[in-house]
Amino acid sequence: MLAAASVAYACTLVIGTTWFFDAGPPDARSGASGVQVHAYATGARPDKWFVLFAGMGGPGHEDHACMFNERLANPTARRSNAQGFIPPTLGDLLGAPGEWQICFGEVPITGSQPGTAPVLMVLV
Repeated sequence: MLAAASVAYACTLVIGTTWFFDAGPPDARSGASGVQVHAYATGARPDKWFVLFAGMGGPGHEDHACMFNERLANPTARRSNAQGFIPPTLGDLLGAPGEWQICFGEVPITGSQPGTAPVLMVLV
C-alpha cells in the first residue's frame, strides 16, 4: 500500500491539469469547511500514483500548486493511466475560510514531485 507521510511543499512541479468532475465551468467552486470535492486530472505523469489534496498558493508561488497549508482530501492513492488520466476521486476539504487549491500530488510527497495544476475551491 502507498501512503503520503507528509504533504509539505507539495506540487512544486506542475504537470497536467485538475478538473472538477461535476458539470459547469472548471475554474472555481465554493462551500463550507467539510465540503466534498470530486475531481479528476488529465495530462499527469503516466503510470504513477497520486493523492488528492488541497493547499494554498502564496505570493511568488502562484504557479506552484497546493504549496502551503497542505492537507490530504483523500489519502487513497490513485494510479494514472498510460495517457496520464487520474480517475474521478472524492475528498473532503476541511479548512479555514479562504481560497484553496485542489490538486493531485505524486506520491511520495517530497516537495519536488510533480503535481497537477489546481482548481480553486473557496471556503466560506
